[in-house]
Amino acid sequence: MSTSVSTSNQRTTAPPNPAHRWVWPITAMTFVLGMFIALAMKTEKLVLVSDSPSSNLAGIVKAYQSLKQTVNGQQARIQQLQNELTKATSDTGSDGQITKQLTEARFLAGLTKVSGPGVVVTLNDSDKRPPSNLPNAISNDLTSMYIIHDVDIQRVLNELRAGGAEALSINDQRVVATTSVRCVGPAIQVNGVPLTPPFRICAIGEPQSLDTTLKLPGGIGEMLRSTDASMMSVIEKPSMVLPAYAGVQTRYAKPQ
Repeated sequence: MSTSVSTSNQRTTAPPNPAHRWVWPITAMTFVLGMFIALAMKTEKLVLVSDSPSSNLAGIVKAYQSLKQTVNGQQARIQQLQNELTKATSDTGSDGQITKQLTEARFLAGLTKVSGPGVVVTLNDSDKRPPSNLPNAISNDLTSMYIIHDVDIQRVLNELRAGGAEALSINDQRVVATTSVRCVGPAIQVNGVPLTPPFRICAIGEPQSLDTTLKLPGGIGEMLRSTDASMMSVIEKPSMVLPAYAGVQTRYAKPQ
C-alpha cells in the first residue's frame, strides 16, 4: 500500500523504495539454485548406479566420462549461482526490511532448512489380510484397506495444516506448494521421487495441537487405527530439522 500525505488539498505518493527491486530477482535466483542442486544430485547418482550401455570397457569409460562432464558442468553452474546470490544479497546493503523479506520469501518457498518442535507421523501398511475363504472381489477390496494410499497421506497433510503445521516433509522430501503426492505402481511419488512405506511425515508446529488434530473423531487417524492400530503412530518432538526443498527442473514456468 502506498504511503501518501495530504497538503493544500493535493495528494502526493511517496516513491517506492528502490531497494525493493532486489526482492523478487533474489528469490527467483534462489529457486533456480535449488533446481540446479537437485539436478546435479540426480545426475551424480545416475553416474553411480546407471546400467552400462555396453559391456565393452571402452563404452563404459565413454559413458562415465560423458556423465561426469555433465555433473562437473552443473556443479560449476551451481557455484556461479551461489556467487551471484551472495553478491545480490550483499547489494541490498543494510536495509533490514529487504533482508527480512528475502528470508521470508525463501522460507515460504521451502528453500531453507527449518527447525522447531512438532510431531512425526509414521504411516505403514498393515500385516493383516482378510480371510482366505472370501470371494476374490471382496478380498481385494478388504486388502486395499490394509495398505497406505496417496489419499491417506494427503488427508494427513491436510489435517496437519489445519492443526497449525508451518512446515512439512515426507521421508525427507520437503512439502511445498507444488508438491504432488500420487500412487505410481507399488510406490508413492512425492516431488517426483518414488517412496515406499513406512512413510515418515514430519510437521513443525505446536506438538499438542497437531497431535490432537490427528485424533479427532471421524478423521484419518481414527479410520486407520480402526483398521489396524499399527498403521499410524504419532510422536511429539521437542525439536527436529526439516530439509530444504531440492527443487525440480521446470520447462515452461519462468520467474518474472
